[in-house]
Amino acid sequence: MHAPEIQQMYSLNMPVSNIRTKVRQEFERHRYVNKLPVVDMLIMQNDAEFQVRYIVYNGQVSKQESTVFNKG
Repeated sequence: MHAPEIQQMYSLNMPVSNIRTKVRQEFERHRYVNKLPVVDMLIMQNDAEFQVRYIVYNGQVSKQESTVFNKG
């Protein structure tokens, strides 16, 4: 998935360059993971996390959108 698609899918009000930077940081953080089951788990975790944060952001709970990408 590309940054512009992520921006549109999650209705993020931030530049595409910020999204690309964060995605790159996450890839670099897990650069040396080479076991397929671990990679699969990381993909599922990230997908679930974005969905939950999207629901929280667009639901009744008020949360700053910058928190979508603030996980270290």
